[in-house]
Amino acid sequence: MMKLISKNRPFFGWDDLRSILKIWEKGSVERFERQFAEFVRAPYALAFPYARSAIWIALLAWKDVRGGREVIIPAYTCTAVPYSIIQAGLVPRFVDINLETYMPDEGVMAGMVSSDTVAIMPVHTYGNIADMDGLAAQLKDQEVLILEDSALCPKPAFNSSLHGASASIYSFDYTKHLSTIEGGMVATHNQALYEKLKKIRDTKFSKTCIHSSIRNLIHFFIRLFFFGERAYPLLDFFRSVRTLERYYDERSLEKIALPEDFQSLLSPWQGRIGLAQLAKAREIFEKRKKISEFYYHALAGFRPDVIPQASSANSLWSHYPVRITGRNSKNIIEKMRKAGVEVGLTFNYSLPELGVLRTYKDREFPNSTRAAGEMINLPNYPSLSNRQIHHVIDALKKAVVS
Repeated sequence: MMKLISKNRPFFGWDDLRSILKIWEKGSVERFERQFAEFVRAPYALAFPYARSAIWIALLAWKDVRGGREVIIPAYTCTAVPYSIIQAGLVPRFVDINLETYMPDEGVMAGMVSSDTVAIMPVHTYGNIADMDGLAAQLKDQEVLILEDSALCPKPAFNSSLHGASASIYSFDYTKHLSTIEGGMVATHNQALYEKLKKIRDTKFSKTCIHSSIRNLIHFFIRLFFFGERAYPLLDFFRSVRTLERYYDERSLEKIALPEDFQSLLSPWQGRIGLAQLAKAREIFEKRKKISEFYYHALAGFRPDVIPQASSANSLWSHYPVRITGRNSKNIIEKMRKAGVEVGLTFNYSLPELGVLRTYKDREFPNSTRAAGEMINLPNYPSLSNRQIHHVIDALKKAVVS
């Protein structure tokens, strides 16, 4: 039987290791910010230890400008989004999703805006790009901040002549296209907003946390050396040891909180690895896109209850999504694991149904609840071999029909 294929793996190599070891190079974080701003075609970018930190600081900055207390977000997305909103002293207001895109319709989101709305957060779920121009056109000149969540999709930062108050959030954790193990960035075309964000960061954020930097460095070496086909089963064994759970389970579904170091600065070595990752971004995107297109064509028409996500010219899949209707995705995942494929279950929850967020639930969200139970994410990273990719499809098809 094929050895266990991991559900995700950063595209790390010796070039990334060499970049980390260049400790004599100064100003790496600032260079990373400048080059990333160019990469996403924005004049301004600021780095943070987490994407969550970037969300938090952007909302802090804008609530002073706009006033109000609500932030409109999809009911189906990462817990980091509502947790950051609540930590900023604001309230998440949920919107149900469309089951074809796994995102809310932009008209529905815009229709929920009121005088109490601070920001609206469209999310490019799994790397499927939302209609940002359509959203901006419906908001017109309202002073609501469009905080584009591009954590799963490192696309060009949103900019529109129809709506000047916008910023884009990016993530660099180990599951994303570009990885610094942990890390985030906010990019914007709005100079006044950038200056306000920078002032808050310079005031509220402390020097790089040494403990966190060492922890992230250890995680880099683990993912460089132990995420291959031969070594991963050993790492997977250690993940089953209960005393080590806290090193792998990074997000709580039971407690609203941000990491203890969310107000520290990004490590210089993370800036250096970020630069190395940017240098091969196009290669990463092309390989991910090729794999996702193979998955789609292999599954399209297979069975009516297996719904793969079709690619578009702009799709940048971080987690390739497949919905299996009428089936509990956990059963499929268990069968595929026995066949040697670790499948992702990125959002196995609808946010308003979580106990810690239920107080913010004001209605039912049937599509989000359904997606939470039916979605799986196939391995989709550049180092997958053709043999592994074909095995993933074979394992899924057998799991569905058995």
